[in-house]
Amino acid sequence: MPVDKAQDWDLQHAHALIHLDRLRGNLAAVRAALRPGIRVFAVVKADAYGLGLPQVALELSEAGIDGFVVSTTSEGLALRRLGLTQEVLVLGPVLEEEVATLMAYQLSITLVSMDQLEWAEREAARQGARARVHIRVDLGLGGQGLDPQLLLALLGRLRSHPRLEWASLFVQQAGGYRADAVLMQQERARLEALLHSVRQAGFEPPLVHSQSSPGVSLAPEAVAGGAVRIGALLYGLRMVDRAPPGIRPVMEIHARVLDVRMLEAGSALSYEAGCHNLSRRRVASLSIGFAMAGFLAMGSADAWVLVRGVRLPLLGRSFMNNLLVDASELPTIERGDEAVLLGQQGALEITAEAIAAAADIRPSAVPLLCSSLPRRYHGAWACAAASSADMASESCSNSGPDSYSSSKSIVEI
Repeated sequence: MPVDKAQDWDLQHAHALIHLDRLRGNLAAVRAALRPGIRVFAVVKADAYGLGLPQVALELSEAGIDGFVVSTTSEGLALRRLGLTQEVLVLGPVLEEEVATLMAYQLSITLVSMDQLEWAEREAARQGARARVHIRVDLGLGGQGLDPQLLLALLGRLRSHPRLEWASLFVQQAGGYRADAVLMQQERARLEALLHSVRQAGFEPPLVHSQSSPGVSLAPEAVAGGAVRIGALLYGLRMVDRAPPGIRPVMEIHARVLDVRMLEAGSALSYEAGCHNLSRRRVASLSIGFAMAGFLAMGSADAWVLVRGVRLPLLGRSFMNNLLVDASELPTIERGDEAVLLGQQGALEITAEAIAAAADIRPSAVPLLCSSLPRRYHGAWACAAASSADMASESCSNSGPDSYSSSKSIVEI
């Protein structure tokens, strides 16, 4: 007998909840922090940081995002297949065989070598097409970008090819991620020196962008060049201690209590040697493990979950599909109770930043969940578009921005 969708969700014991209204609010908060006229490009690589590329991109498109940034050609194709028409910058680097697809789907190409420029020239001539190209220059971060010594030569050749449109010059900087004000100033000085040499040679960059979420968080007033590339802040993740006012977490992670029992002293809490129960205690088993949320594989003595508004510490290391928590302080715990691993319950909250600190990972790694963990979407504005992208809607009652706060819309995949 087939199981309908409503019943199917009842059988899912764990899920991530994505607040699309908060996503739109975070975009508004970023815009408010920047000077008027600064364009915002949304970084939606890695399945929009695990939140779901189709749903996130459709919402941001409806909210007026200026463009998208992805890592791969396939991610760019996914956006075009949703019907989105904003500029899509593929960071790459890409291989020669990808260039034809990039141009056919009007995806903007990142140039980091003379070879790539040659590929773009040949393919533009073959297709009789025009293509937008962005030049990424390496100013000292992991060899990512064009050797600055080659920039003027590349620009000279680019100028001679009418089918290639120079869209921007950009760099990636490390200072903001390290919250290092001195390094940030040095990076700004290196970029200004590079731009000076470019202008002295008779080239004027149509657009410059160098800052991402940490830079905008630390010094929004210093953002120059016309655009920013924002990922973490849109998703409510603080890569540094500061953030613009109004930034809220977009994702929550919920699980269910599947079992509660007394565990005797000496019982093993995980497969690893030396991880045993030290005293008799009440233990609850939750319906989530590292097969659904990879950060759970990075066990920490500081990790905990929320059940009935009470903090319950994790015991041992996560199993593939479940984990154990110490329920000794919560005698009323029962099977079926909701556990929050990320988000708020009652007066307490577990943040991505706290999880990241305990697991020694970046906050942006926390929402990179496995496909086995279902995502539910709340507060969708783009319900109609979502349905056209073959995403089922349980209740698409939103009619526009006035319905954000009151909507109970859930878009499910």
